[in-house]
Amino acid sequence: MYARRPRGAGRRRGVVLILILGMLGLLALIGTFPQDAESLFAILGRIVGVQLETIRSRKRDRTRDRFQSLIEQGGSVAELIAVRLVRELADVTGASYASLVVNRDGRERRVVCIGTSGEVPSGSESVGDRFTAAQFACKLPLGAGAFAVLDLRPAAGSSFQPDAELVTRVATRVMQSWLVGAEPSFADVTREVPRPIVSEFVRRIEEELERAKRFDLRLSLVLVDIPRPTTGVDDPASMMRETVRRELRGSDVLGTMNGDRVAALLTHTDVMGSNTVVGRLRHRLGEAANRLNLRGVRVGHAAFSADCRTAEALVLQAARDAQPVSV
Repeated sequence: MYARRPRGAGRRRGVVLILILGMLGLLALIGTFPQDAESLFAILGRIVGVQLETIRSRKRDRTRDRFQSLIEQGGSVAELIAVRLVRELADVTGASYASLVVNRDGRERRVVCIGTSGEVPSGSESVGDRFTAAQFACKLPLGAGAFAVLDLRPAAGSSFQPDAELVTRVATRVMQSWLVGAEPSFADVTREVPRPIVSEFVRRIEEELERAKRFDLRLSLVLVDIPRPTTGVDDPASMMRETVRRELRGSDVLGTMNGDRVAALLTHTDVMGSNTVVGRLRHRLGEAANRLNLRGVRVGHAAFSADCRTAEALVLQAARDAQPVSV
């Protein structure tokens, strides 16, 4: 992880040290050939410049490969990929606060927010590129009427990691290319007023997973995929969400992901327990879908286990398990 000392940092310092020692040795020679001093300094300057640019180029390549790899391994859940990318960038740069806001036609959604900031983040309309000791902020155009704003800040009294600006500029170019395609899924659930949350449900999954790992608890996730209606149904997602709610206990957690996916965390529930819940849900959701003339509703689930220890793994397993309900 870049937040620790980057690999190769010692080698880079060694290269610079060798160059400095070489320059000091040459200075002794220059003393006997003052007429050649100017040309020798110019040559040494070019050598040092080439070496430093090589180091920076390799750093750019490693950063680009790292963030591209996170996207390629991220699966199909855009929210979780966004959280992973921003969290990685915060670690790499030494930021204690990081947020990503998506804006379409003046409507904002704060997709990711990690850590806390001493200031209340302002609207993203007026943000431009800002790379200072106290804040890295940049605006990423995503297409007609859409853009994203990335905001990174170090802890009070501390500073960013060395080369943080270089890493941020490279990482944001990779993120921008990915966001161009992923932005429509975020826009499905835009809010008029931005709220400082990751995705409330994604954060809750991570919190419950940490609790399950720490206290050896059981935990399951249920996902309900709801297709976009072809008829005049106003808000099928909220209607199906209410159907799911009636089958849950008070300790279970209900939420949404990507606008058209209802999700539920079943606390203290293993795979056998979630099988029972999903069986009831299939029946109830089938009845509701029939009333709404809605086709293509799918339900899947996954349980916390050795193979499903992260939010990404749970969501992907539940998505793979999804089967259509009978209408």
